[in-house]
Amino acid sequence: MLSSSLILKEISHRKISFFSAVLLSAFALLCLLISIALLNSFDGETKTILTEHQKKSEVIFLEQKEKSKEILKKLEDDIRKSMKGLGFNIFIFPEGQNLAEVYSKGFASKTMPENYVHKLAETKSLAKINHLLPRLVKKFTWPEQ
Repeated sequence: MLSSSLILKEISHRKISFFSAVLLSAFALLCLLISIALLNSFDGETKTILTEHQKKSEVIFLEQKEKSKEILKKLEDDIRKSMKGLGFNIFIFPEGQNLAEVYSKGFASKTMPENYVHKLAETKSLAKINHLLPRLVKKFTWPEQ
């Protein structure tokens, strides 16, 4: 006997069991294909939602970045104005000036040429000079007082 004839005789003998097994196998395969299709559809929807959120996030990020740049620029300007009003943190005296004389008299007796200010302002090795102010100070007596 051939194996194919044995299989056919077995199928004809157990018709209900065979057809129910084939039907359940087909149903399981159909469920698998539907699940795969639904998961692919879900993945596509998820990707579109994520790209939309990414675009919205980038727009919000750029807006916030521009706002923060404006705020920082205003803050730097306010700090610069405040520091200008507070006074100076460095004094430059002419070469050979005796500092004891400056502290005792309250002013320097030697002077520097004006072009030194321009040289100092144009120097690239210094960090950043926002405000240079020459200062001539001399004590004098006021007879009316």
